[in-house]
Amino acid sequence: ELERGAPLAGIVLISDGQNNAGTDPNAAIAQSAAQAVRIHTIGMGSTLEPVNLRVVEVDAPKRVYQGDRFRVQVLLQATGQSGISASLQLRSYAKGSNASSFSIEDEVAVEFAQSSQLVPVVFDVEPRQVGEWVYEAKLIPRSPDSNELDNTLDTAIRVIDSTAKVLIVAGGPTREYQFVRNLLYRDKTIETSIYLQTGRPGISQEADELLEDFPRTIQEMARYDCVIAFDADWMSLDPSHLETLERWVSEYAGGIILIAGPVATPRWTGNEGNLDRRAELLRGLAPVVLNPRASRLLTMGRYENEVSRPISLTADGMRSDFLDIANSATESQAVWERFAGVYGFFACYQPKPGALVLAHFNDPSSVMNDSLPIYLAQHFYGAGRVIFQGGGEMWRLRDLGEHFFDAYYTKLTRWASQGRLLRDSDRGMLLVDKEEALVGDQVTIRAVLRDSQFNPITDPNVEVRLVDPQQRTTPLVLLPVQDVSQPGVYVGGFLARMTGTYSVEYSLGGLASQEWLRQQVNVRIPAREIQRAQRNEPLLRDLATRTGGFYFENLEGTLVPTDQNPSLADSLPQQDQINYLPGAPDREFQKRLMMVLMFWIAGALTLEWLIRRISRLA
Repeated sequence: ELERGAPLAGIVLISDGQNNAGTDPNAAIAQSAAQAVRIHTIGMGSTLEPVNLRVVEVDAPKRVYQGDRFRVQVLLQATGQSGISASLQLRSYAKGSNASSFSIEDEVAVEFAQSSQLVPVVFDVEPRQVGEWVYEAKLIPRSPDSNELDNTLDTAIRVIDSTAKVLIVAGGPTREYQFVRNLLYRDKTIETSIYLQTGRPGISQEADELLEDFPRTIQEMARYDCVIAFDADWMSLDPSHLETLERWVSEYAGGIILIAGPVATPRWTGNEGNLDRRAELLRGLAPVVLNPRASRLLTMGRYENEVSRPISLTADGMRSDFLDIANSATESQAVWERFAGVYGFFACYQPKPGALVLAHFNDPSSVMNDSLPIYLAQHFYGAGRVIFQGGGEMWRLRDLGEHFFDAYYTKLTRWASQGRLLRDSDRGMLLVDKEEALVGDQVTIRAVLRDSQFNPITDPNVEVRLVDPQQRTTPLVLLPVQDVSQPGVYVGGFLARMTGTYSVEYSLGGLASQEWLRQQVNVRIPAREIQRAQRNEPLLRDLATRTGGFYFENLEGTLVPTDQNPSLADSLPQQDQINYLPGAPDREFQKRLMMVLMFWIAGALTLEWLIRRISRLA
């Protein structure tokens, strides 16, 4: 009303004072004060924060291999009171089945020592049979809870029976290479292909396939989920090999583990690699900055120490799944602390922006600019993952137990393959701008699609199907991106109207095809109302005071004026229904003047038409 210029006697606001969406209250205060409109506020609700327990977040991988244990991390919070206790259950049931048919995976006791404290809980879970499963965190309070609707939160996980396909590239048959080759060959869930660069025709290796050359085309690379490179002699390959590798990582979500060594690694990290296309591509892939000075240090004998030095895990490393090589995080940390360490290291000290440093080579004599050498680091490169390992001596973990070495490389290989695991097909992928959304959010869908020859499709549009939380299916049309540099990319979206899990699905070969692309979005209720449930009395007073109004407390249903305020009716001043600015013309005169002008224009146009008509007749 104020924006349209209509006069107001005043505004009576009945509220708890919590602003959960929309314009900032200060804007309303300024506009009301400028137009002399008083705001009278009536406070509702209690000024005390209610006791509430809630599940804030449930985090788990979207897809896992059958038989591979995984973690479900739950974040909890209690507000309004300290010293609250509760039980937390992790439940599971098949997606699409009745939620009441759940099984309890685990149950733990939780203590909230302080109000508003965030409490993390981690469950170690072994996946059930192949299929889609819902894992639900259920908080069971042991005392009254003001809102039980936020005590449950779930996430969907797909358990797949798939074999990881690994390409092992080695500059030579090092001890680390031999142990890893034998380990992965014995694992029935992993298929291995080996390209041993010093191998000769007819050699025997424990592998499913022996290669005589590195894959040249993207179709050949698309067979693999992960590449493990043991001090690989990349400089002996053609630049096209490395361009294919880079494209496979960035566009096809491939994972590569770069294991440094004393023979071939200095070639592409040092002066020999400067201005070389192959070295540039590899340096770009690595999560650490590789410079010529570090390589010169290696050639001067800095690669080997006379004594072993421990590998020190960083905080990010302690949270990394593939470094969790024992039964629990505490036991894993103890194993790494007992590990005598390694002798060799690679002299790199600077991570790339966005990279995570997972471990350092802990040798005080190798400190540079107050930093220890980086021994383990990882980052995302495009759609793929790249891990850098500063040497090939993890086999020394076997001194503490073979199973620790086996767990490290098995989990590392699985982690590097995760990008490919999340893909349903080499011919494309579905992406959403948010995997966690709130009711009312707009979710954008992006599809990258290729034909059977791996060329971008050129259809004028594509249709995906949206399955809502009630299992109702709706077709959605995606349109191509108007950018010639992004062929085969289509975009669209949907509005999240209800809580639960939405699924977006696209068939690459029609409804009868077994090749589907899928993506999920979990939709929740906004938590701001729950987090701030008490009355915001300072804001209500401010709204009233700054506009010349009064604040009233709602006590037992009676409006009670405070600070000796007058009654509500007496506080509303009389406002004229029509206000003219000084010197403004009379509105009736304006109407008459407009009518005269319209008649004059109509007459002039008629006269012009008559003159032209007479001229033609003459």
